[in-house]
Amino acid sequence: MKKLLALLCALAMMLTLAACGPAPDPTDPPTDPPKPTDPPTDPATSNSTTYLFETEYTYMKDVVGGGISGAAAGLNMIVESTDASNGFYVGSTHSTKCVITYKVTSSEAATATLRVLLGSELGAMKLNPTSFVITVNGTAFTYEEITVPTEVKTTGKTFTQFKLGDIQLQEGENIITFQVGPNEYCNGGPGGPLFDAIKLTSTATLTMEEHPENIE
Repeated sequence: MKKLLALLCALAMMLTLAACGPAPDPTDPPTDPPKPTDPPTDPATSNSTTYLFETEYTYMKDVVGGGISGAAAGLNMIVESTDASNGFYVGSTHSTKCVITYKVTSSEAATATLRVLLGSELGAMKLNPTSFVITVNGTAFTYEEITVPTEVKTTGKTFTQFKLGDIQLQEGENIITFQVGPNEYCNGGPGGPLFDAIKLTSTATLTMEEHPENIE
């Protein structure tokens, strides 16, 4: 019996030592604490400002457009609507000759996130770098295809905001253009969106060459 008890005690001690594991070696170097990772840079969250630039304030007098059943051009393309951000938008863009130009001055070379506010009177429209061409300082801007829904209200138009991606601005003047490309949305010919405004989010200070007399 005494031998059995001694054997059981020895076994219990071995199990206790195994569970506790070996004691740490004081000569081992200390383990470095985990290093924090840098958060991804996002111009929309790092001391940036979002600027809203209205399409009806761009230079419109020489813009060539096209209506669903007739010609349209210049200031006649500006439409009043309570659903637009400033009470106005630019429509009748159904022509490949239709180019909307924003002149934006930046306080420094910087990245800006580009968003557009668009609507449609032609049903759902799929816009991509071919059917709706965007350039920044003469360089084509590539973005993922978007689908602009048709108007859903009984009065006015519905405008949807789309985040297209980041563009690079240079210090000083920047030219951002939007041009309707070849498609078959308007009676089998080119059709463009209803254009309310753009938004630019950047750490730089941005201003736009505006023509408020367009709506006076």
